[in-house]
Amino acid sequence: MRKIFIFSMTLVCLSVFSQKVTPIMFSEAYFDFGNIPENGGAVDHLFTFNNNSGLPVRLTAVEAACGCTTPEWTTDIIQPGKAGKIKVTFNPKGRPGFFNKSINIFTDPELGTITIQVRGNVTTGKKVADEPLNHSIGQLNTRTPTFNLGKVYINTEPVRQNFEIQNTGSTPLEISSTEKPKWISISHPGKLKPGERGLLKIQYDGKLRNSYGFHSDQIVLHTNDPIEPDKHFTVMATVEEFFSVLNPEELEKQPRLSLSASDLNFGSVRDSVISKEIILRNSGKQPLMIRALIPNCVCLNAAVSTNALEPGKSTKLNLKFLPGSRTGRQNKSVLIYSNDPVHPVQRVSLTGIIR
Repeated sequence: MRKIFIFSMTLVCLSVFSQKVTPIMFSEAYFDFGNIPENGGAVDHLFTFNNNSGLPVRLTAVEAACGCTTPEWTTDIIQPGKAGKIKVTFNPKGRPGFFNKSINIFTDPELGTITIQVRGNVTTGKKVADEPLNHSIGQLNTRTPTFNLGKVYINTEPVRQNFEIQNTGSTPLEISSTEKPKWISISHPGKLKPGERGLLKIQYDGKLRNSYGFHSDQIVLHTNDPIEPDKHFTVMATVEEFFSVLNPEELEKQPRLSLSASDLNFGSVRDSVISKEIILRNSGKQPLMIRALIPNCVCLNAAVSTNALEPGKSTKLNLKFLPGSRTGRQNKSVLIYSNDPVHPVQRVSLTGIIR
């Protein structure tokens, strides 16, 4: 009897484990709003899903990675085979450019990491003529000292955005030349009369950048401004891979990156090198490629033994934290970029205290 009981419990555990691959199935993992006006008000989209876990499930929390995105969700217990809803609202005010926002879903019982995403492009439209440009560099004014292009994709056409500039001086301002990296192109009005406004047109080529993650690049405008002729600006962008929206049947055929853990705590230790590891597994049906590992600190090293995983295969992600002179509470992380179309960017956090 004992052997039969153990065998039965094993079957139950295997059944539950197999169901965790797609515990709740969304009709779509992404929604693209397309072009939306910055001053047009908030937009929303309704995601629907089915409970495929075989267990009664309750959504305990639905958390957006940005305050500009607000989720509302079904709070009742969802029985096996039944449907639920999550409404995601995005506020474009003050967020021009491309966006790609993740929403993490937590359940009871815990069914692993579930993420959906909304994306689109916020257009600024026509500006009010007398709206001030308050950042001054000599006689050239801009809205901010940085130009943020938001999401830029490594496998699509370059992203283009226009930024307003103004000559606030009493003499004509001429832009003679620019300095920039090869993945950035700049078009400018050439000459601005006193008080005149124009557009600085910036193009960012993710293919030429060919590097995942957040980037900050410097550009210089050379002018005839007698006060400050060389005007330095920062161009910011986050480079990722673009995935088209797939239906549920197509999603089932894709690679899937599964992590054995996403939060690692090394406790309270004295100054020493800390090494941790987790298992990365391809639980999908196509080859999985680890595109990049991007730590948020030079003190954290991340490496895998292979970047390519066939379906069902796994590899170790080795993390090594070198605290150096750092003391106190530490919060470090590494972003994993892969060709998993549902979770193309996943984060592993390393926390603890250095005494």
